[in-house]
Amino acid sequence: MQAGPARPSGPGPSAPWRARTVDDTFDATLAEHRAITDAIREGDSETARLRMLEHHERDRDTRIRQ
Repeated sequence: MQAGPARPSGPGPSAPWRARTVDDTFDATLAEHRAITDAIREGDSETARLRMLEHHERDRDTRIRQ
């Protein structure tokens, strides 16, 4: 048996048992992670640091609400 491309594990966005706010949070978090990793790839440590701080602030507030 030949292995195919790697696939993400776990439920993806819009899973029927997940609340809409969870999907919105997932999309926002994914975008924030991409902004952080893009800045790292570009060698822009200051932007990466700022994006990470913004992410931690928003993520903390989201977790508290949940």
